[in-house]
Amino acid sequence: MKNTKNLSKKILKTAIVPIIVFVICTLLIPNFRLATVQIVLLQSVIPTVMSYAMCFTIAAGLFDISSGSIIVLAAMIGGKLCGAYGMAGLIVGCVLIALILGIINGAVYIALKIPSLIVCLGLLLVYEVLGTQLGYGVFVTIDPVYGMIGKFPYSIFIMIGAAVLFYFMYYHTKFSCHLGVVGSDELLARTMGVKTSKIKFLAFAVSGLFLGITAVLQITYADTISTAQSMTSVTMIFRPMICVFIASTMKPFCNMAIGVFVSQFTLSMIFNALIALGLPSIMQNVVLGVTLLSVCGFVVGRQGPKKRLRKKTLA
Repeated sequence: MKNTKNLSKKILKTAIVPIIVFVICTLLIPNFRLATVQIVLLQSVIPTVMSYAMCFTIAAGLFDISSGSIIVLAAMIGGKLCGAYGMAGLIVGCVLIALILGIINGAVYIALKIPSLIVCLGLLLVYEVLGTQLGYGVFVTIDPVYGMIGKFPYSIFIMIGAAVLFYFMYYHTKFSCHLGVVGSDELLARTMGVKTSKIKFLAFAVSGLFLGITAVLQITYADTISTAQSMTSVTMIFRPMICVFIASTMKPFCNMAIGVFVSQFTLSMIFNALIALGLPSIMQNVVLGVTLLSVCGFVVGRQGPKKRLRKKTLA
């Protein structure tokens, strides 16, 4: 009985914010109904899977701003392979290229021993240039027959599959146990015998795997993908990154797989409401900025006392 009550409380805490946002949207916007939920759900798929990718690097204390450029480059190459080998070329091409690029990120980071932000910034520029110099043109388009997997309901199934895979890898592997230790206290992890360089390398590689899944969803969503130039791919990471931070605050009552989706779904509802109310799309950036500051402030404020207590304990 007690376990059921605790579970009910956790479900309520997880669902309360999206429910409140939905009720407010239905009151303010006449056409915002349950039918709109399907649109919001579809808009949440790509950033949700991308957030799963970023969870691994963020948990390891890494800041990978090249994620967007990896998705674009992998999607372009996968799209071209789709023309030659069909669906298999699309899926294998996207996932394999993104995985290779993730491995390259990890290898360069380990080899140079410089901050991940600098490494990923340099590689981001390289990946964007590669995308424009491969001779594919500005756009890569695939046959709509193959693009069906990016449409409802197939994209939802892919997202659920990615969530299950993420949950297993993030919570039920030896790698995931070491990942949390390395991200929270790398010195402590080393004293425990954890090979921190190996864990960070694996974080980049596993992130690349999920970025490959995101690339498949990205190109099949509209059956086309365009090149990224002048660091425009950086804008792709902000919404997923913010949702990772929001999901981390929800850990006491839900796991990261659910928390990331709930965060993305809620933000999608808010963005749709802003557009329906006639506000400019730039307001989405304002909402993202305010959300980022609020969540980071909350997380830092909550972790501050814990860090001070740990220092006193060690002393």
